[in-house]
Amino acid sequence: MHFLDVIGSVKVHAEKRLHHERQMREVVEFELEKFREYCATQERRIAYLKAVLCRHGITIQAVKPFAGETIRVFAEVSNVPES
Repeated sequence: MHFLDVIGSVKVHAEKRLHHERQMREVVEFELEKFREYCATQERRIAYLKAVLCRHGITIQAVKPFAGETIRVFAEVSNVPES
């Protein structure tokens, strides 16, 4: 095999891998956006329910947010076939 053929083969392989990684990134970004929207919806729902409780004279203890703490996140990513 000629030296330029090897370089060309490596380049094609790298381009395919890069394309695949970009596709996977898009999938993960889409999933992340779905979870962000879900969290925002949950936060609005919690605020609404807190207001309902308050209107009825029910108090709840404040819960500290997770600021500065580590949260483990697990995401299931569908397998995107390489092109």
